[in-house]
Amino acid sequence: MKHILIPTDFSDGSMAAVRFAFDAFGTTGTHFILLHTIGDIVPSETLPEYVPMLLQTGKKELHAFSEKCRALKPGDTIELTTVVDSGAVFFAIERVYEAQPVDAVVLGAKGKGAATFWGTQTTDVVKMSARPVVVVPVEWQSGPIQRILYADDRIHIRKRNTLSILVDLAKRYGSEIAMVHVRVDQDEPLAPSSLDKKSAWFQDVAHTSTTIAAKDVQMGLEQLAGTGDYGMLAVLHHHVGWFDMIFHRSLAKKLALHTTLPLLVMYE
Repeated sequence: MKHILIPTDFSDGSMAAVRFAFDAFGTTGTHFILLHTIGDIVPSETLPEYVPMLLQTGKKELHAFSEKCRALKPGDTIELTTVVDSGAVFFAIERVYEAQPVDAVVLGAKGKGAATFWGTQTTDVVKMSARPVVVVPVEWQSGPIQRILYADDRIHIRKRNTLSILVDLAKRYGSEIAMVHVRVDQDEPLAPSSLDKKSAWFQDVAHTSTTIAAKDVQMGLEQLAGTGDYGMLAVLHHHVGWFDMIFHRSLAKKLALHTTLPLLVMYE
């Protein structure tokens, strides 16, 4: 059984994340966990009941939201549990990791009032999560995903299961995985991808490997992501390499906030 964690602030962005999670992982054989945090609350000695009151209100709101989620799939039996916590989103997610199995986190790119949910807290989740993360644009609509754009930074991947969620999603949608390396330095040797000899990792999923030239990685990926040929963008977060560098240049943030593509972030 898969276990999918969905942090929510009850916004349209959160509902988009729920729709994607139901669509991408299916409602059969999947356990969904809805997580809501009431934020950082300092208990008051004069109002000792304040925090319990906020937690109780959060539980009621989360229950109502969970019923809206179930209504997306009428007739389906959905295994869905709810968790209400306090503090920053990332630390609340970590506490869920400690309490129960989680295979992936799915969260919306925007929160209430069109405020960017991809703020400091979501940045922390994407950069430091111990599980794969999918960031879903609020405008995402269910439909076929024919190709998944995987940003291949050509850094060696040691573990086969690092890409397992990418392969599973490609299988579910019948997608081709298009591994694209952006060549910025014209003197860079045209070496093949380290994945070219690991076809078994893809379990018969169609996959291609290409190199394109661009002035910088950001420009190259943005141009491809905007062509309409792809239904999802996937990146691998190493402690070194493209993603770690370009994250600080806000590429991931910009893609998540402005593209219509769900962004899958994997880790090794």
